[in-house]
Amino acid sequence: MFLGSFAYLCLFRRSVSMDPDEGIILQGAERILHGQVLYRDFFSYFTPGSYYLYALLFKAFGSSVIVARTVLAVYGGLFSVFTYLMARRVCTRGFALLAAYLVTMTCLPWRFLALHNWDSTLWACAAVYCGVRFFEFNRAAWILGAGSFASLAFLFEQSKGGGLVLGMGLGFAILALLDRKQDQFGWKQWALLAAGWTWPFALTFSYFAAQHALPIMISDWLWPVHHYAGVNSVPYGFQKWSGILATNPLRPAALFGEIVAILAMLPSLIIPALPIVAILLGVYWTVERRRQRLESGKAAYYIFTCCTLAGLLLSVVIGRADVIHFAYLVPLYYLVLVWILEGKDI
Repeated sequence: MFLGSFAYLCLFRRSVSMDPDEGIILQGAERILHGQVLYRDFFSYFTPGSYYLYALLFKAFGSSVIVARTVLAVYGGLFSVFTYLMARRVCTRGFALLAAYLVTMTCLPWRFLALHNWDSTLWACAAVYCGVRFFEFNRAAWILGAGSFASLAFLFEQSKGGGLVLGMGLGFAILALLDRKQDQFGWKQWALLAAGWTWPFALTFSYFAAQHALPIMISDWLWPVHHYAGVNSVPYGFQKWSGILATNPLRPAALFGEIVAILAMLPSLIIPALPIVAILLGVYWTVERRRQRLESGKAAYYIFTCCTLAGLLLSVVIGRADVIHFAYLVPLYYLVLVWILEGKDI
């Protein structure tokens, strides 16, 4: 599955849309390679993860757009595998394969650009997977991994990471209250989760403090709160429709064209609805578990995942709630789609 998705997405590596957003991270990584320090020598309102990741990759494999695009193809393969593994826990193989196929076809091809959004989505998927594995095996490594990957998601995109941490914390708290007798989640687990959240920040703050850039780094991180969110405010699920839908001449050919366009844009109508459905399902499964009508393993999977999706939804709504920012999270949101299509536990 990974190799198939990777091979397919490699077809997009040389397709260039000249989107200026792609130059933000790549140009910053190039400046780091020339000895500059992020925040101290040039401004950015992103957290530093993507800049230094691509600088490291360029150092190892050469500074090239093809290198950055190959990383995206690797992400796509990992997204498909993640979605399959998560869906397969509660769905049949056919529906799990459907979810993975949809991720391959409609996730990265939607915006095949080297952006911090895809980097942070990868860490968010890893954090959710580790959290689910912890409830399956109750091992310290999984809870530590969940906290660490959530922290990395913040260090690659602060809004998504913040929403992820909030959602994960809510999921852990609800499950701890529902299953207090099992004592699966006590103070030791909270301590490990906090340790996972803390150590990437400790390394990051130490590095930029040594570079005399810590105050300006914090100032840059907070800059979007005062400027970016207001400028980029759009209606929920906003989509720039094509001109064919802006006019409505009552001619058969135009009507056929409108129908084709609506069908082509249907995913952009469905995807923003999925996180709302996830919240409703999370409430439903919490009630079912409280009434002992859902076994603990499935309850942990559903409730934790739904709470995480709710936190990620909050990060999108606070930042920019257009359909593209929902599309960045489809490896997680398509889980809701296959839960609905199969409907075994609803």
